Amino acid sequence: MLLSGAAAAYASRSPTVGRSLLQGGTAYSCDAATGCTLCPEGCDTCSRASTSGNFRCTQCKADTNRVPALDGSCGCRAGSYIDTTSKKCVVCDQDNYCLGGTEAASVKTACPNSLGTKRTGAIRLADCANKPGYSYNAGSSTADPSQAICPQNTFNTGYNRLGKCSSCPGGLKTLEGLILADWPAITDTSVPDGFKKDFTDITGGTGKTTAADCLVPPGYYTTSSNKAVRCPKGEYRAGYTAVGATTSNCMKCPRGTTTYRSGSPSISYCDQLLPGHYWIGSDIASTTVLPEKYPGGATPTFSNVPAGVVTMLCPRGSYCPGWYPTSTTESGRISCTNNLWTRAAGSRTINDCRVPPGHKYVTGNGVTQCDTTKGEYSNDWRFPGLSGATTATNGVGTCDSCGSPTPSSLIIQSDNIEPLATFSVSGFTVTQATIYVPRSTRSCYIEQGEGMVLEKGIYRKVLCNGRNYGVAAKSYGVRQQPCTDCPLGMVTDSLYKNSINGGFFDPRACKTPAGFGFDGVQAVRCASGTWNDGGADPADRCKPCPEGTTTAPSSSTASDYDAATKCLYTVAGYAKQDSSWSAGKALTVCPKGTFSEGGAIISNSACTYCDKDRTTPGEGSTSASACDACPLGKGEANSADPTKCSNCKEGYFGDDNRAPNDFACKLCPGSSTFNFIYPSSNNPITVTPTTELGATSSNQCLLSFASILDANWYYKGVEATSTPASSDADCRDKCAIEPLCQFFTWDYNGSKCYLTAPTAATDGKIKVAYKVLAGTNTGDDRRRSLLAGNGTSGPKAMGSGVWSWWSDAAAGGYGTQLSLTNFPTQTIDNCLKACNDEELCAAVVFTAEADITASTATVTCNYRQGVTTLPTDGSADTSKRTMLRYRTGTAAAGVKPTGA
Repeated sequence: MLLSGAAAAYASRSPTVGRSLLQGGTAYSCDAATGCTLCPEGCDTCSRASTSGNFRCTQCKADTNRVPALDGSCGCRAGSYIDTTSKKCVVCDQDNYCLGGTEAASVKTACPNSLGTKRTGAIRLADCANKPGYSYNAGSSTADPSQAICPQNTFNTGYNRLGKCSSCPGGLKTLEGLILADWPAITDTSVPDGFKKDFTDITGGTGKTTAADCLVPPGYYTTSSNKAVRCPKGEYRAGYTAVGATTSNCMKCPRGTTTYRSGSPSISYCDQLLPGHYWIGSDIASTTVLPEKYPGGATPTFSNVPAGVVTMLCPRGSYCPGWYPTSTTESGRISCTNNLWTRAAGSRTINDCRVPPGHKYVTGNGVTQCDTTKGEYSNDWRFPGLSGATTATNGVGTCDSCGSPTPSSLIIQSDNIEPLATFSVSGFTVTQATIYVPRSTRSCYIEQGEGMVLEKGIYRKVLCNGRNYGVAAKSYGVRQQPCTDCPLGMVTDSLYKNSINGGFFDPRACKTPAGFGFDGVQAVRCASGTWNDGGADPADRCKPCPEGTTTAPSSSTASDYDAATKCLYTVAGYAKQDSSWSAGKALTVCPKGTFSEGGAIISNSACTYCDKDRTTPGEGSTSASACDACPLGKGEANSADPTKCSNCKEGYFGDDNRAPNDFACKLCPGSSTFNFIYPSSNNPITVTPTTELGATSSNQCLLSFASILDANWYYKGVEATSTPASSDADCRDKCAIEPLCQFFTWDYNGSKCYLTAPTAATDGKIKVAYKVLAGTNTGDDRRRSLLAGNGTSGPKAMGSGVWSWWSDAAAGGYGTQLSLTNFPTQTIDNCLKACNDEELCAAVVFTAEADITASTATVTCNYRQGVTTLPTDGSADTSKRTMLRYRTGTAAAGVKPTGA
């Protein structure tokens, strides 16, 4: 290895030296005139060849990227070339190839026929390939390889030496890739020329490099598998668009429009009217509507569509066939002739133009409603024919009839009561409405008070204005509804009568004539004791005469039964008892003790009193034979006056249990026996009951004498003087006949009789009430009911609730004192109750500051009792027995306080 500084020495060497160095290699080209006398360009270290004497580079300069070549020059590696300016090796440019090697070979060569390389640094011709958007032709031994641009609807990513471009998948197209085959010309002669649109793209869209250049073409959309499918009829899609969310569907044409066919590439193809719609605007060529749609219009564009609304629904009374217009003044809406109707919005053909239900066609006037005053109706939507009903054809000129057209006063009329649906249209808003017309026999009617009959197959109206009646209210429908006859003998008057037509309309219009009544079948004359004036509800009933009155006996004249004032005779048991009575008023029933046989003219009638003060069982007696009893407390036998019913005697009573015609007062039943043991005998005394005069019940039969206790009972009284008597019974009888004897005491020791009379007390300030007993057999039920809480041991000792009253200033000293719980306020009532409820109590002595006249007076009460003894007591009183007397009659009544 020689250093670079030795170059001069090498240069002075002979050429033979250099040639020896070139053996085995090719010398680089040297200048012929001077020979190779210097190191090659770019060389850093070189040597002279021993044979040729030329210099040969062994190490190229480091900053040139060159390498020694076989010919001794500094060349480039394959894939780079010597830049003519910098004299350095640089990377081979794209779309070129660089073979490298000697200095002479280190140049770049362009790929033939516009081929290219995918990157820089290509080293051979084979690195040249087709560019993106082109297919590859490998060439031949005589021709270089070449490329061809990808046609429409294909692509090639390049540098792949593929001889054919890839087709767009799934029917996608490259930009402007639609051709006439995708959209053939419209040849349909029914489509006006102005509506025949052909879609042709200008030639382009070649040389596409990726699948992304495959777009969804106008008039297509993509499925879930990204396949392009033509937009269906009535939809469109404009522009070339990459597959995505916006290509998954087409746009629908404006409402009421459609396209001629599928695959429409813009909204301008929505130029066909759907049946049932029409173009908006009065002039379809108006620039404010859609000028581009019509023959003679502007270039197709949708710039003038107002808010996307271009059509409206066909309104009532029109039909809209759809398709294409034939002139610039045709909106697609055709009015039905002669006011014919259409049944629904969006009608499409002339067959939809009809005469609606409830109407007919009248020449010169068109559609007219059926005449309800003549009883007309019509149910169907009737088609007059394709002539548009210029004449009343196909039966549309008449309506059906409810019945006979004559006479005019009895025509069955019709009414506007059956619904007929109608509508109005505003744009696409349909507003439903209902009108009412006569559509069927359900609209036919008769008025209140009328009937309907079928005669010779035709219905006719009749007026029910005789002795019959019709329907109660307006009645709809055609059927047999004859007048209903009133029952035999009945008549009609002004009640339940239609004030307009005069017909009767209610069964109550059938009245019974005055003096007649309805028996369920027919009108018959009112029975005795009833009447009917025929003019008030319920007019079909005979009404009873006022209480106690009746009509003329046995009369057969209706006028004697036509008013309550014809009830002028008495019913048995009734009579006039009030001077204010007038015809038509009730009578009062005859009171108890009177009778009336009836049949008398009321003005002269009166109740008859029973003879002998007798009475009747109750009110309303009808004959003298009913006077079969004496009043309560009275009788003819055992009474004060046996010639008539008078007060029952003391000891008797007159109740209401006596049989008819039993006029005797009844003897008080039973008796009570009181014993007194002395010295070893019982010494019984039997006592009979007695009553006040006019007693009405056995409950008023009370013991005439009684010991308060059934024992050796003694009540100390006045014993200064005895009354001669042979026995205890005789002593009792002496007391009974002595008006002022309050009680008697019989002393068995000496057989003495003591009668105690009251000490004078005329001012009425001191009064005594002795307990009266009911006895064993009399008054028990009454006593028990009055004194249920009494603590007495037996009925004989029970107080009766009745008291023997005396005025006696000395009464407070009789008997012995008995202490009882006093009431907060001492009144006669309270004190009597206290004594009554105490078995030992024999009497109550009342003391007051003034004359005691009422049972409610405030008094001082002194309760008195007797004593019971035994023969063995050793007392002087053990031989004495006392019995209290029941004082009756007016004398007792004069002493007894009111209410006691």
